[in-house]
Amino acid sequence: LLFSGDINQTIRPTYFHTGRIESLLKTSNTHLGFIKHQLIKNYRSTKEVVDLANQVVDLRVEHLGRQKKHDYHEVAVREAKHSIYYFNPAQPKEVMRLLETAIQRHYVAIVVPNEAEKRNFQQLTQLKGAIFTVEEIKGIEKDYIICYNVMSYYHKEWERILTTDVKYQNQYRYYFNLLYVALTRARHHLCFIEERVPSLLFEYFRPHFLMFEAFDEAELKLNQISTDNEFYKEAKRYEAHELYEQAILEYERSNLEEAHQDVKRCRALILNKEGHHLEAGHALMQLKAYDLAAKCYRQGQDRLHYLKARVFSEVPFQTLKAEFEEEVADAQQKIDDGREELAEIEEPDEYVLTRETNIGYACYES
Repeated sequence: LLFSGDINQTIRPTYFHTGRIESLLKTSNTHLGFIKHQLIKNYRSTKEVVDLANQVVDLRVEHLGRQKKHDYHEVAVREAKHSIYYFNPAQPKEVMRLLETAIQRHYVAIVVPNEAEKRNFQQLTQLKGAIFTVEEIKGIEKDYIICYNVMSYYHKEWERILTTDVKYQNQYRYYFNLLYVALTRARHHLCFIEERVPSLLFEYFRPHFLMFEAFDEAELKLNQISTDNEFYKEAKRYEAHELYEQAILEYERSNLEEAHQDVKRCRALILNKEGHHLEAGHALMQLKAYDLAAKCYRQGQDRLHYLKARVFSEVPFQTLKAEFEEEVADAQQKIDDGREELAEIEEPDEYVLTRETNIGYACYES
């Protein structure tokens, strides 16, 4: 039994292709009864979001050509109906009002196309919170998604796609998939804020949008106030997905006493992610997060501190012994393999040295 992901959500180039797996299974004697099923029912999003996602697929087929096995529509299971908002105010301060309110809601995530736009967003707005790149939020769902410049950032690429012949040029599939992933994170509500979306692209999606030119908290369904516990629960979810930056901000918003330790733990895990394994391990030991500290020390190849962390984790002696015996056995095997390789090296009958010859010395220790 093999499960394969949604090809509409591939935003990193990959050589994986379901067709290759299918071919292998069909030609194998043990899989002559190969059966393929497509899971097309969408249990997450409202019908409006699913319809917009299908429209993205249709636009891709129109401009890049059809791939029979990979171009399909999803079917919405949920019956709830919510409009898709397009926020296009005359005054920039209205955008700020919306974003400042969204940041204070645990159920909202702001999605930007990439790290460059994320940095730009934070510099312009001075806002910090549940702000994700499309790649970061992939695999997560939220009640409310605000797509900020997801289309506008690549306006030149979209104009090229929509105004020139790019048939079967699959490198452009990335921009469709990026948009697809961003909008399908929404469970209930979806809102777009775009600074310079190409007019052809806007007109194509225009029938799906409910337009707003002024901020109205109630009309935009942002009037549900979040509690401290809701922020804390969301922070835990982000941390589980290794989104430590967003987790820290949600922990801080929770204003709960126990969140102080959680913030310190996430900061240590950020250090580990950046390659500072030993420093992270020391910080986690102080927090008595011994299992996490052990993982950091192991990544930093610090055997002594790793053993210390495992002991503090109250790992049974026999488990530790077996673990280290396995490591010793692996190391011994590598030494034996190296000796065999050296033994197979035949020394030449004579050496010819020229001006260009590089002479080196090697010392082997058994």
